Amino acid sequence: MQVDIRRFPFSRRGAYLSITLAAEGNRLLFRNCRRLFGEERFMEAAFLDSQGRELPFAFTATPSCLDIAVEGGRARLAVGRLQEIHGHAEGLRVRLVPRGGWSWQAAGNDWRNHVITNHNHVTDAVVHRGAIDGRTTVELVGGYHKQTGAEYLLSPDADGRLSFSVICSPREVLPDVREADFDRSVEEARQDFADWAATLPPVPDRYAEAARLLWYNLWSSIVSAGGNFRYDAMLMSKASMCAVWSWDHCFNALALMLSGRTREALEQFFLLFEMQSPEGKLPDFINTEIDWRAAVKPPVHGWCFGLLMDRSDLPAPVLEKAYGHLAAWTDWHFTYRDTDGDGIPEYIMGNDSGWDNATLFDAGTNMETPDLPAYLFLQMRTLGRIARALGREGDATAWRDRSEALLRTFLDHSWHGGVFVARKSGSHAYDPHPESLLSCMPIVAGDSLPADLVDALVRRIETGFVTPHGVATESPASRRYLSDGYWRGPVWAPSTLLVVDGLVRSGRPELARRIALAFCDTVAASGAYENFDALTGRGLCDMGYTWTSSAALYLMAVHAGLPGKNGPPEGTGP
Repeated sequence: MQVDIRRFPFSRRGAYLSITLAAEGNRLLFRNCRRLFGEERFMEAAFLDSQGRELPFAFTATPSCLDIAVEGGRARLAVGRLQEIHGHAEGLRVRLVPRGGWSWQAAGNDWRNHVITNHNHVTDAVVHRGAIDGRTTVELVGGYHKQTGAEYLLSPDADGRLSFSVICSPREVLPDVREADFDRSVEEARQDFADWAATLPPVPDRYAEAARLLWYNLWSSIVSAGGNFRYDAMLMSKASMCAVWSWDHCFNALALMLSGRTREALEQFFLLFEMQSPEGKLPDFINTEIDWRAAVKPPVHGWCFGLLMDRSDLPAPVLEKAYGHLAAWTDWHFTYRDTDGDGIPEYIMGNDSGWDNATLFDAGTNMETPDLPAYLFLQMRTLGRIARALGREGDATAWRDRSEALLRTFLDHSWHGGVFVARKSGSHAYDPHPESLLSCMPIVAGDSLPADLVDALVRRIETGFVTPHGVATESPASRRYLSDGYWRGPVWAPSTLLVVDGLVRSGRPELARRIALAFCDTVAASGAYENFDALTGRGLCDMGYTWTSSAALYLMAVHAGLPGKNGPPEGTGP
């Protein structure tokens, strides 16, 4: 299988490093995935001729090895298990350019770079065969020496061969690397991916090649447990968004459960809950830091866990664990996010909803948008289902009664003029003509809604938001629609999957399948981007995005087959 590093970062399961193509296409970027944004590009690599000129190169990649071809030479790169990149080259020199920090020669063929800003790391460039020559530029500024530039020139030996390693660590250690680590890393990654690929969920033949690439993306986006990650964690991307947000992980759990990887699926689901506060709040995201700022993410977790229950007979300890977490997460919303006490929780800001800049939030902060009570309704239904499975009939009845009361309050509060509206908490002012798909997300409640409301929602979705590439997050007819507007127009994976699932629950399988096929075709053609232009299908923002891969795989396997085949199990979800 070939991997296009213009669309998917080159990495492997467990590793914190990845390789992508620089924007100008003439250099490689070595990325450190331990922190979000700040240190994601810690070094650039270029390939030189004997006169020191940078050479254009062609590349091919498999899950285990990245091959570089230049005029008169070639190079091969492999990613080690945790924090190493190993390279072999013939007939060329390599220039490594560290980004920021302070460089010095540590010993022999080892040059070291220490970045001591808020994204501290130490990088060693070690040559096993050949030679390394480091060059730095230092200026005296205000009485302090400041390094304004650095580069390492790696040259081959007399036989024209070069072997090297780049090691990136949170602390300064003596690197224990050898020339043989290249072959070992290639073989380990090859075998590990082969084992992973054997569990790829079955999909229609038209998506077989695309599904394998998406499955590679999930495998290669996993980092090893440690620090805030209680389990091996699937990052959203190893290109830029190097973290796990507290709703993204649900979609990755669904794809893993679909493949029969129950343990890994549950680990991804519980990953954020391991950081849950005593009050029940989930952090916005985690990586080497925990983001406890005001933003949270929408409570799609009960919806997700219901689907996980559909796919596996989960043991009582798992159900007990999920019950405690979901109950606390549900209660937190009514305790801390219902500031006017009307029984309808709100999002403090757009980021709370996961739809950061959706047009429903143009009206301001503290918005009671209609998706939130719909998710909480489903979460209560799942809690009742778990309680029944655990033999707690009294709790199951209590959650049923509470969910039905919420649904009645929600419909009276948010359904006006034939649409769901977002009200300002306190004043309850609202825009009677919302044009964001967020106003249609109560479709997730499916046939729990009155039939006339379902009919109206389906008409709005079909006529106002369905495009050849999925469902637009803002109606293309809206004056506020932006083709590259983040949540103000583009097609996103989570909203598409939630809408498709809601349409199936609402008895609209044909429309659901149409949307699923449109989105899957787009991902197969463009790659697993963070989002897509709703009218052209062009990939936008970050690449190699895992929830896009997971949602597409789920849609391919469950909703994109022929009617009656590959469909969801009977009585799915909450």
